Amino acid sequence: MSSSSPASPRSRAQRASVFAAVLALTGALVFACTPVAAAASFYRFDIPKIAPHSIADFSALNAPLEAADRLTSCGNTLCTKHPVRLFGVNLLFGAALPNAAEGAQLAQRLRALGVNFVRLHGLDSIASSNAGGPTGLLTAGPFPTLNDEALTRLRAFLEQLRSNGIYTDLNLHVAYTFRPDIDHTQALPDGRAWPTQSKPLQMIDETAIRLQALYAQRLLEALRGAGEPSLAVVEINNESSLVYHWMDGTLARLVTSPLRDTLRAQWLAYCAAHRIAPDDDEDDRGVVPLDTRDATRAAAYLDFLVDKDRQYLDTIARAIRQANDHVLVIGTQMNFGTLANFRSLANMDVIDAHFYVDQYAFPGGMWRWNNWQITDRSNIGTGLIPLIGAAFYRSLDKPFLITEFNQPWPNRQASEILPETVAFASLQDWSGLTFHDYAQTREGYDTKAPLEFSLAGDATKLVQFGQAAWAFRTRAIAPLNAVAPYRFDNSVMLDAVKKRTMDGIAALLEQRGVAKASAPFTARVGFSATDAPLPAAQADSTNPTVNTTTQPDAQFDMNARTTVIDAPAIEGVTGYLEPGRAYRLGNGGRFQLKLDRSTRGFVSLMLSARDGRTIEHSRSMLLTLPGYAVGSTASAHGPAPLDLTPASPPLREALKNPLDITSPRWRMADPATQATVNLRAIEAPVWMERIACTFSFSSDAKSLRVFALDASGQRRSEIAARFIRKTATGFEIDLQVSGQTPAPWFEISASD
Repeated sequence: MSSSSPASPRSRAQRASVFAAVLALTGALVFACTPVAAAASFYRFDIPKIAPHSIADFSALNAPLEAADRLTSCGNTLCTKHPVRLFGVNLLFGAALPNAAEGAQLAQRLRALGVNFVRLHGLDSIASSNAGGPTGLLTAGPFPTLNDEALTRLRAFLEQLRSNGIYTDLNLHVAYTFRPDIDHTQALPDGRAWPTQSKPLQMIDETAIRLQALYAQRLLEALRGAGEPSLAVVEINNESSLVYHWMDGTLARLVTSPLRDTLRAQWLAYCAAHRIAPDDDEDDRGVVPLDTRDATRAAAYLDFLVDKDRQYLDTIARAIRQANDHVLVIGTQMNFGTLANFRSLANMDVIDAHFYVDQYAFPGGMWRWNNWQITDRSNIGTGLIPLIGAAFYRSLDKPFLITEFNQPWPNRQASEILPETVAFASLQDWSGLTFHDYAQTREGYDTKAPLEFSLAGDATKLVQFGQAAWAFRTRAIAPLNAVAPYRFDNSVMLDAVKKRTMDGIAALLEQRGVAKASAPFTARVGFSATDAPLPAAQADSTNPTVNTTTQPDAQFDMNARTTVIDAPAIEGVTGYLEPGRAYRLGNGGRFQLKLDRSTRGFVSLMLSARDGRTIEHSRSMLLTLPGYAVGSTASAHGPAPLDLTPASPPLREALKNPLDITSPRWRMADPATQATVNLRAIEAPVWMERIACTFSFSSDAKSLRVFALDASGQRRSEIAARFIRKTATGFEIDLQVSGQTPAPWFEISASD
């Protein structure tokens, strides 16, 4: 072969492998040589369990739910007699089925965190027979045969939630995989099992659709009268639509005969009804390729899938409403189908979406917890893309919820997720935020160490959770007055699908000239199907701490990589600050913060009034300053912090995405063996990053006392007077510095 001949496929592959390997090595070297911030200093702090009547107890936000508290949809808000915002958590599998004693304690614990909404997730699984009780609502019999013990537990838990002022969202299809030999759904060739969670077959097979409708009816009838009106929302199908499965390739890969024949017949019938000329090559397959160059045909197939998704959701929604006409219905999440879902979800009561900042990667296969990595990325540091994208998935004529969000442990910037999300959602006037998750097992309620996604073991987030719930639910951060509706045509919808656009929808809309990606920082954004004018947000006239200025209560600075909250009753900053530099923050520099030079330069500090006054006039305040948390490893001197360590992406990922592999990866490694530590076997005790700093704020008080709080939120020790200084406009406090008992939260008591 001459030197001018084209390279063979094998030669090209070999060169690509070498190129990727070189890039991987280069990336590792660059990462290793990049200057990093100061190493974290840690102190011991247990997993918080809030004590009643402590400064950190937000139980007073709730009252037992009565008939008049039934939740309904009022335009683009949720309401009873008054507008209602929801702030809550997900409970998964067995964690959603506590026994009576566990349920009472759990409901009270959630109430103390300011929770008024619980999403019951993954209950459509076959209950295990372990001694601890059921982990799902189903028996091994034909679907949907309900487990009596699980139903008894769920009815009792709904009553416990009702008595603690907590609404619930019941998810229907999340986990169940249909079994053709038992459920009489269509069998696959050679007796193959249906795909995990049945996706996407459960939206094509008519028997499966009928059985899902029957499941909804039977379950809601079995729960009738339990904890009314706690059961407020029913969700049909988690993270799944035919449009989404066309986008991600699973429609073509997983739908095989005879279900492929069913889909093909439905597509041909649609073509005939809409006078679409047949294409024998594509129609024989039943799935038009996503990358087809025939834009007209791609648009027609998208319309067909949207129609199928709408029919599926409407069928299940009818069954829900026949069994319980009081509940609000969610179809599926907007980002799992992108803009096309606005059409398929047209008859749903509520719109929702999910977002995550950072996610676990599993080089050895999904959910192998002894072989995991994270990117350790920051939300504000990477442009708030998931949050901004979520804003454009809101419909301005319906309530909008985020039913899953997280920046999972052990991400070292995870202290940003609650303040940033609450600030952004408050400006946008969304109706609800639901953290994923609180726990996945009943044993997880009382974990003594961090446990992957779960809030129950995440000391960093637990410290700020109640404060965040209060800020969001009470509208302490006022919504933006301006409204920025947008509309799109079929070509934009198709473009979003063909480009597989999910979180990045804002950038696509800007590229297409539909909307400005930065619009959510100055206006409430959302899709509007009509040209009717939209009203400005109305301030809560009953709240004396509402902002009456035109300056937004929260500002996001992408260049500085900070979020600053400056509302009358809550103020603070999250993001990157240069250690040793004093920052004047808020309107006119109302508060100041200077990180000690020993810190790594990331902070999340929030100060909120606890007595219904503005901060300037408050006499009782909660200050939170959590760092990131880690578990322990053994050392010669006893337990020691087990911190993150750099990791390299697997070679196959480098081959697949050679230009992305220079992004750093992180894991936790056993110091003795360097093996990755199982993320579900982290050892106590818990350690928290120390963030030594000096904080100043405006106050008209004459004197100040500051108390470091223990893990129950009660006073542990008083900060010595030498660390508190009176200034011309208020006070200056040294926090988490040498000579103090370190703590991530503080009670501030002011006096005249």
